[in-house]
Amino acid sequence: MEEIDFVAKHDSVDDRVYDGTNYAGLMRPKDYVAKREQVKLGEEVWRAQRLQELRARDAQAATKDAKTREDRQRRKKEQLRDELASTGTRAPAGAPASACEAERAKEGCGKRKRSKGGAGKQPKLSFDEDEE
Repeated sequence: MEEIDFVAKHDSVDDRVYDGTNYAGLMRPKDYVAKREQVKLGEEVWRAQRLQELRARDAQAATKDAKTREDRQRRKKEQLRDELASTGTRAPAGAPASACEAERAKEGCGKRKRSKGGAGKQPKLSFDEDEE
């Protein structure tokens, strides 16, 4: 029987992945793939890509947070308007009119407040009529 000389193909990337801090049996497959990619690209290029990914993720989270904040503020304003409308008090100046108030302004429907007189008319007193 003749002896077969078998030399396994050696992967130098694996040597750099398993640099003494990570051992083949202890790394999770996901971590191994990430570490292998990092070694292939080179440390600086990998860090630049990772930083770019993190910044994009942060920007996405910021826009999502801004959107939810605007929604909360809008709901809070609507709730305040509804509460004020139910109690019959007026909304603070600058607050947008509710849908009902906008309809009343357009159509002129709904109860109108009657004028109770005012500074324009002087009241007539009974003793003033006698003098005339």
